[in-house]
Amino acid sequence: MSDAGASPENGLRRSLDNRHIVMIALGGIIGAGLFVGSGAVINRTGPAAVLSYALSGVLMIFVIRAIGE
Repeated sequence: MSDAGASPENGLRRSLDNRHIVMIALGGIIGAGLFVGSGAVINRTGPAAVLSYALSGVLMIFVIRAIGE
C-alpha cells in the first residue's frame, strides 16, 4: 500500500478532527442499536421478521431510486 495520496505536497494529511470522531461514534451507536433491536424483534416474532425487514429494504431501495430520478 502506498502513501502517495497522503503526501503533504498534495494537500492531504492523515488526521482525525473532533467531528470525524463524533461521526464514527454516532455510526457505531446507531449500528449497534439496530443490531440489538433487530435481534430482539427476530427473537420474539421468528422468521417473519426477517422477511419483513427484507421487504422494507427493497421498498427503501425503490424509493431512493425514485428520488434519484
